[in-house]
Amino acid sequence: MSILNMNICLVDDDPFFTDFMSRSLMNKKYNVRCFSSGIQILDRLDQEPDLIFIDVQMDNMDGFQTSRILRKKWPGVKIILISSSECLENSLNRESRFHDSFEPKSKDLSRIFEQLNHFRRRKQLRLFFTIIAFLMLVLGFFLLGESADNILYKIKST
Repeated sequence: MSILNMNICLVDDDPFFTDFMSRSLMNKKYNVRCFSSGIQILDRLDQEPDLIFIDVQMDNMDGFQTSRILRKKWPGVKIILISSSECLENSLNRESRFHDSFEPKSKDLSRIFEQLNHFRRRKQLRLFFTIIAFLMLVLGFFLLGESADNILYKIKST
């Protein structure tokens, strides 16, 4: 598995849409985990994914409630709410701090893939700048005359 692969979670109680979307994402080489409810993802997800798609309208715990809890647990996770209903504008505005965007459910996933490409590029840039920062740190220690053992010790202790 590549370090640049995106780990995506899909939370939806519609098995047909879940199957369609997860297959579409896997065909594009995304790592996908599916959950049938907000309660299920909260019970089973133990590692922060790169992005979570959450259906707004689900039984027991809706997408707004789920995104609120997930955002508290992982403030940096990207959350995209999805729904087949277009009458959600007021709710989406009220809950906007708990999700990054909204996409209507559709058989045309082109808008979703545009967002995924954007998130993937951002992840690549973050990795690139992390590597550059690490190399600059090592170079700085080298220029100061530190030995390789001292450099590794200082890096591990930070």
